[in-house]
Amino acid sequence: MSIVSTSRHRLRSHATRAAICLTAGVGYGAAYALLIVMARLLGASPAMWPVNAMAIVYLLTERQPSPWKWAFVFALFLGATITSRVMALGLVPSAVFGLAQVLPVAGAIVFFPWFSKGRPEVHSVGGLLRFIIPTSILAAIPGAVAGALAEAIWSGANFLNIFAFWFTISALSVMVCSVFLLSVRRDLLASAKTASRLAELGAVAASFVHNTPR
Repeated sequence: MSIVSTSRHRLRSHATRAAICLTAGVGYGAAYALLIVMARLLGASPAMWPVNAMAIVYLLTERQPSPWKWAFVFALFLGATITSRVMALGLVPSAVFGLAQVLPVAGAIVFFPWFSKGRPEVHSVGGLLRFIIPTSILAAIPGAVAGALAEAIWSGANFLNIFAFWFTISALSVMVCSVFLLSVRRDLLASAKTASRLAELGAVAASFVHNTPR
């Protein structure tokens, strides 16, 4: 019976993680499509790209096996690539730009453990630096290089200018949005813990009143 129960639990766990990856890929593709539309309408890309920050916070705070983290990143890559293809880019440029979009997320997974062994902590100077350096600065470099090379090859843009543009948007987006999300997450967890303790105290008090002799 225990073997069957364990197998069912693993199956449900795998199904849940697969559903999360699928949802993330679809959502990432939709957000990327919105980014492209906005860039075409405004004539310039938005100054912030918070979707990568959201993905980084999720992957670094949720305890998931490493293969599922990379499956999550691959789902984001597929979402961005399919969106680029639908938006009339060729297959190879779509894949390259899709890769450039998700490399900051992949870089955060790789570089963050070099600086910290636990979950991100941004409420101290040391914790903030251990989070920002790997996830905002180092992780932004591979994506900026890939994006700048792609635009230099296919549109003749200046590599250094485009690299600076990609790097700045990626680094600032993760730096600002991720720190904000981590701060909100900590406050929510603290509120939930406080509410749980109050509920426990209420239950104890109710039990005491109920069991008091009259």
